[in-house]
Amino acid sequence: MLKEKKFFITAAATALFLAPALAPVGHVFADSSSLQARNSVLASEQQTAHINGVYHVDQLVQFNGKWYVVDNGIAIPPIDYNNYIPVGPLTVTDNSGNALSDQTLHKGSYFTFGQGQFSVINLTNNTVALNIGGEAVSFNRNAFGNRLVLSDKIPAAKFKVGDKVEISNIATSETNGYNLIPHRNWKGTIKSVSQLKYSSSNWEYCVEYPNGQQNVHVAEQDIIIDSQSPSIDLAQIKQAGINGFNSGGWSYPSGQCTSFVAGILASQGVNTSQFTFLGNGADWAGNARARGIRVDMTPSVGAVVSFNGVPPYYSAPYGHAAYITQVNSNGTFHVYEGNWLGTSFHERDVPLDNAVAGIIHF
Repeated sequence: MLKEKKFFITAAATALFLAPALAPVGHVFADSSSLQARNSVLASEQQTAHINGVYHVDQLVQFNGKWYVVDNGIAIPPIDYNNYIPVGPLTVTDNSGNALSDQTLHKGSYFTFGQGQFSVINLTNNTVALNIGGEAVSFNRNAFGNRLVLSDKIPAAKFKVGDKVEISNIATSETNGYNLIPHRNWKGTIKSVSQLKYSSSNWEYCVEYPNGQQNVHVAEQDIIIDSQSPSIDLAQIKQAGINGFNSGGWSYPSGQCTSFVAGILASQGVNTSQFTFLGNGADWAGNARARGIRVDMTPSVGAVVSFNGVPPYYSAPYGHAAYITQVNSNGTFHVYEGNWLGTSFHERDVPLDNAVAGIIHF
């Protein structure tokens, strides 16, 4: 594992695949969140932005199998993948902003950002980063002028993905009118968070219950924390990881990300037959799956994330492994890890992007 991806990269970290081909608009690549670690602290409130105006496709880029556009006029030089705009939310237009019947982007096409509101990830006097189609995109804020319309800030979501919650005993209906009374006092897990103004709530949630049923549009006012849900001792987990990193064991040498995670799993009572001899961090997902352990792309507290060896972030072919301690409302998740630049302990927020080989639920 080499280094953490910073919010604004100063040079292109990977090759651009400039395609003379075309990209169909209308599919949001929400399965490939590239939200980067921020270099400034986010406010405890959520803000959105709407982008007016017509823009020009100066570059049409295929990156990691997905299509993006770049308008050089609103990008931050030197231009790299932090400036790539996912094509999904865009509307193909003429140079006056009139939508075209053929919603296919070419180099030289014009487009608008539609009527959508995009979450503000980072805001400075000169730059803005927005969540567009599930990915962080950085822009030159000054280049927008008054075309960038920022909303008033609203309180941050009270709950995050992975939280164990309970439907309030006074809940009546979901935001779409579905009857919620039969599910009063039902306990479940937050699966997604969306901004929506409804009654006294600014957020709605998808809640999944142990029987597999879901309520997809539950207002924040109708949810309470499940007081009986188990909590994890972060201090104990941190120390167990450091101990594993320093001593090694469970088939892993000391000083490695794998021995760090193995130390935590052992301290949590996970059967050692499940996590010994899984190989390098990049191999954990595939080898765990072969043992019948559930591996998917859904982060949850207490799971382990296996990273591919994708330069320049993770050394090939070794990859990386880390322990998930929190799932955030913006789709990222928080990890504890060892051997981050050689250290015995490090923590950070991680995006669910192409570097993730799988989430392992021991």
